[in-house]
Amino acid sequence: MAEEAIRLLSEHEQWHLRSFDEFRRRLRGVEGDELRHLLVGAGAISFEYTKGDGEMQGLRERNPDRL
Repeated sequence: MAEEAIRLLSEHEQWHLRSFDEFRRRLRGVEGDELRHLLVGAGAISFEYTKGDGEMQGLRERNPDRL
């Protein structure tokens, strides 16, 4: 169910990337590496930004230009 929720959040038409903290806020009780494993299982990859957003996550198929 957590991976399904991650996919739904990641497929929202307005958001191609979401911060790791945003996923953590939405999926309460799932922290750190456990959340990272769920993100990978849902098809997400990680991007790091230096603009203060920190670690961002997005689906591979929705971010081909960032690979």
